[in-house]
Amino acid sequence: MERPIEESYIQSIMHQSIVVVFGLPGSGKSFFAEKLAEVLGASYFSSDQLRATLFSEKNYSLEAKEEVYRKMLGLANSALESGNDVVLDGTFYLKKWRDMVTENFKNLASCHFIEIQASEALIKERTSKRRPFSDANFIVYKQLRKAFEPMQEDHLEIVSTNSNIGEMIKTTLNYLQLKKREQWKPRRLDYC
Repeated sequence: MERPIEESYIQSIMHQSIVVVFGLPGSGKSFFAEKLAEVLGASYFSSDQLRATLFSEKNYSLEAKEEVYRKMLGLANSALESGNDVVLDGTFYLKKWRDMVTENFKNLASCHFIEIQASEALIKERTSKRRPFSDANFIVYKQLRKAFEPMQEDHLEIVSTNSNIGEMIKTTLNYLQLKKREQWKPRRLDYC
């Protein structure tokens, strides 16, 4: 049995932080992002869930996607102002949408990007099943794979399987702890 993660450990690596979980449909990002938010005690915002509340009919135009991401940023901003950390869940397959997050929060919070990947066979299996809030099937996956703009900036890449959620969470917590240490810069103390 796995040991529960200590709350003090979570508090030591998270403070005014946004974790952006992104990747292609069927990669397992939503399942992971929701579990991560639960472990971190963070607010969770899903592009699929927001789309369902914003539009009465399915709308996947670029304009609609941008509106969804802008709404996510507004909700994330409110959560941060209330003292909550945030996990954002979406494909963020275009660089401009990831840049929106970074630009919006550059002076407010630490932004961490986690790309979830999976084998194409597993993605095909996952997208063939009905999933809550997501209409993306394997055809949509292939379209977005062609349009996907790889992230060049520092980020964590994790491969999802059907049985490694615990390992994914641990890897992410270790990554966040490492990023927290990199942000901390010792000050020189002069004694008389």
